[in-house]
Amino acid sequence: MARIFLYIVAGLTTLVVAAVAFYKIFEVEIWQFIFVPAGEFADKAPPPPPDYSLISSWYQYGAPKGVAALNPEGLTKLEAAPVDLFYVHPTSFLKKHAWNGAIDNKDAEAILANQFLPTHLSVFSGITDRIYAPRYRQAALGSFLTVSDSQAQALALAGEDVTAAFEQYLRNENGGRPFILAAHSQGAYHMLRLLRDRVAGTPHAARMIVAYVVGWPIGENADMAALPGISVCDAPGTTGCIMTWQTFASNGNPETFKKMNNIPKGLTGSSINGDQMMCVNPVNGLSDGETAEAEHKGSTIAVKSGDGSIDLLPLQPNLIAAACDEDGWLRIAPPPSSPFSSYILPGGDYHVYDFDLFFADIKTDAKARVDTFILNAPGE
Repeated sequence: MARIFLYIVAGLTTLVVAAVAFYKIFEVEIWQFIFVPAGEFADKAPPPPPDYSLISSWYQYGAPKGVAALNPEGLTKLEAAPVDLFYVHPTSFLKKHAWNGAIDNKDAEAILANQFLPTHLSVFSGITDRIYAPRYRQAALGSFLTVSDSQAQALALAGEDVTAAFEQYLRNENGGRPFILAAHSQGAYHMLRLLRDRVAGTPHAARMIVAYVVGWPIGENADMAALPGISVCDAPGTTGCIMTWQTFASNGNPETFKKMNNIPKGLTGSSINGDQMMCVNPVNGLSDGETAEAEHKGSTIAVKSGDGSIDLLPLQPNLIAAACDEDGWLRIAPPPSSPFSSYILPGGDYHVYDFDLFFADIKTDAKARVDTFILNAPGE
């Protein structure tokens, strides 16, 4: 009987080892099979476009409400300045039945409501007194796992919505006020194009305090060369610049990210492959030098209570050291454990937690840049 048990254990162990080896060999193909939409973009009509004159086409429109007004225990609530935030959310449409998700897709909505919006919006609570966060027909997650005409069409459709929302905000709400731009992941992809097509080289650039373009690779030649007058932030408190980072464990392997994600060409039309990626440490606002755990101002994450309400966990400071490496990845150590470990992506990629891990650091950074902008504003 004992021998049979050992045979079973040995057999199961072999199967596990074989499964792990199979996954490592066919990792990309497995993700593509699960997430890349079937058929071509043109095979199915896209969801109807949002009407941005309707409040229902926005997650936030004006004074921060609901999750946008949250403040974690352990962090002093600040008094907001007369500044706007325009925010573009990350990918949450994971299905493969369409290349773009409808703005009211329940599964995608649930991911945003429970995981991303509470921290991504509330990190600017007490910094800006108005928030504009549009819904848009986001490209499916699988769009980033393939290179095809359908991928380009799906991203272009999503980008058209983001541009339309921004124009609605500028035309009807901005009124010459200074603003912050913020976006993550797919939202950052669209935000870069918004910066190129609607901000850089226009009067709007003078009112842009800072753009947090996070969780998307930005190349020195592939992207920044197409943004005249806009630079990457090089010191805390500077304005009119871009803050950007992609978070990986200190022992992580970004090659897995590059292998799995088919990154479209940069703003100039050139590939980001081989280009110098931009990175700014959100803890100190610098691209070089490591920040110690003691300098880390604090992380938090959204949690759902038994009654369905969303709150933020108490602030957790002094959790991680951070530094931009020579290739432009933000490396953190030690690798955070629960609750910041449930959705670590292959290669030690903390993409899902780009904002959560640096919640208090982003708030401090934004406050300093707003204060500088207001201090130096004409007529002040």
